Amino acid sequence: DTAAQTVERAETSEVIDVWFVRSTEDSVRLVPHERSVPRSTPRSVLEALLLQPPTEEERADGLTTALPGSTALVSSPELRGDGVLGVDLSKGIFEIQGETLRDAFGQIVCTVTGLETVRSVVFRVDGDPAPVPDGESRQTGEPLRCESYANLLDGTND
Repeated sequence: DTAAQTVERAETSEVIDVWFVRSTEDSVRLVPHERSVPRSTPRSVLEALLLQPPTEEERADGLTTALPGSTALVSSPELRGDGVLGVDLSKGIFEIQGETLRDAFGQIVCTVTGLETVRSVVFRVDGDPAPVPDGESRQTGEPLRCESYANLLDGTND
């Protein structure tokens, strides 16, 4: 690469934290992992999470994703003036249940709320408002923040 190509790429892509799952013998933790995305918009960040599962190297480091491969964005996320992002997912998200479903929503919420403009997230599934599990696995239609999953957050940063 020439220096100019490196600079050009740096201008068109940004490094963001995408949240993955790391399981240990006694717990599951949500952990941030740096990924490069083109322009960090809610859509590009969500696509980085949904469409780019952990690489072989990341999996070797214990990172996995709770998100089913069939989960997709039904429409572009919509950011309201109050910083609440509406995310419309396909029904594929519900191929999983219980704690895995909770972990998947935690991954999504923590990933998009890493953007400066996004304070919290509400969900729709195929266009219909959908209650989703918070970190305590309580179903809620309220806007969720990464802190909603505080009990799952990894205390250590890589």
